Amino acid sequence: MRRARLFVFVAATCASLPALERAASAGDKPPPPAPPSSASSAPSAKSGPETADSLYNQGNDAYDKGDYPLALELYTGAFKLRKSYDVARNLGLTELKLGKLRDAVDHLTYSVDHYPSNRADTKRQVVDWLAEARSQAGKLTLKIEPEGAACTVNGSPVAREELDGDVIVDPGPLKVECGGVAGFGTSRRTLQIDKGEAQSLTITLPRAGAVDDPPPPPPPSGYSALPFSTRRTILWAGVGVTGLALVGGVVSGVLSITTASDADATLADMRKSTGRDSPCVSPAASKCGDLLSLRQTQDLTGNVALWTLVGAAGAGAFTAAFLWPQSRDHLSPAKPGKTGSSSPFTSVAIAPGVGGMVLSGSW
Repeated sequence: MRRARLFVFVAATCASLPALERAASAGDKPPPPAPPSSASSAPSAKSGPETADSLYNQGNDAYDKGDYPLALELYTGAFKLRKSYDVARNLGLTELKLGKLRDAVDHLTYSVDHYPSNRADTKRQVVDWLAEARSQAGKLTLKIEPEGAACTVNGSPVAREELDGDVIVDPGPLKVECGGVAGFGTSRRTLQIDKGEAQSLTITLPRAGAVDDPPPPPPPSGYSALPFSTRRTILWAGVGVTGLALVGGVVSGVLSITTASDADATLADMRKSTGRDSPCVSPAASKCGDLLSLRQTQDLTGNVALWTLVGAAGAGAFTAAFLWPQSRDHLSPAKPGKTGSSSPFTSVAIAPGVGGMVLSGSW
C-alpha cells in the first residue's frame, strides 16, 4: 500500500510541473493551456475579478490560435497582477512575435533574471528568445550635453541607466526629445533606424530662450537620390544617343548636299543640251528620270538630316537637364516670393512643314 500511495504522489507531482517544461522542445511556443473548458478565450463578465492564472491561461489559448494581439492584452493583464518569470516569458515572446522588440527585451530580461534555478533546461530557450529580440532591435547611443537631461523616445521615457549605454528601440522612425535641465531648453531630433542597426546621436541642449537647432533637411530626391551606377548609365546612354544622332545627322546632311550638287549638275547639262530652262517639259529630255531621282534623294536625306539633328539636340538637352542638380531646393530653400528652380525638360514639336524643339524650366 505504501508503494501504491508513493506512486500516486509521484504521478501527481509530475503532472503539476510548469507547462513550459512540456513545451521546451516545441520551439518558440509558450506553454500549452490547461485542458479546454467551457470558458471563452477572451475575458468575460464574471461575478468576481479576473485572476492572474485565468488571464494567463486565456492568453495561452489566444496564442495557440494565432491571435497575438489578444494574447498580448491577456498576458499584460496577468503580468500586472502577478509579476512572475512565466508570465513575463510568455508576454515577451508574444511581443517578439508582434515586433514590439523593446518591450520584448524588457520582459524576457525580467523572466531570465527571475527564472528558478532548478529550471536551467527550459531557461536556455528563453535566453535564446532574448538574444533574438536583441539582435532584431535597434540600438541608440545618446550623448547629451549637459548631463542630467531626461529623454523620451517616441514618447516613452528613457531610464537613466540606459543613457549610459545603449537604448533598445523598435526599428522605424524615432522621435527623440531631451530636456529638463535648469537654464536649458528642450531639443528634439528625428531619425530612422533599421532592424538590428546601431546609431549614435549627440544632442546639445540649447540655452533657455535660444532657438533649437533647425531640423535636418529632407532626404535627397530626384536625380540626387539615384544610385551612382544608375546616374552613370543614364549619362553614358544620353551621350551615346546624342553622339550617334549627331553623326547620323551630319552624314545625312553631307549626303543631301552632295545629291543636290549632282542634281544641279545634271540639270545644267540638260539645259545646255536642250537649250531650254525647263528641259523636262514636253518633249522631255532623256535624263529627266535621273534628275527626278536625284531630287527625291536630296529631299529624303535632307529631312533625315534635319530630324536626326533635332533628335541629337533633344537627347543632348535631356542629358544636360537630367544632370542638372535637381535637388537644389532642399539644399537652399527658396526665398519668400520665389518658387525655386524646377527641373528642365525638353520636347519636340512636329507639324506639317514645321519642326522644332522646346526646352522649358527655371533656374
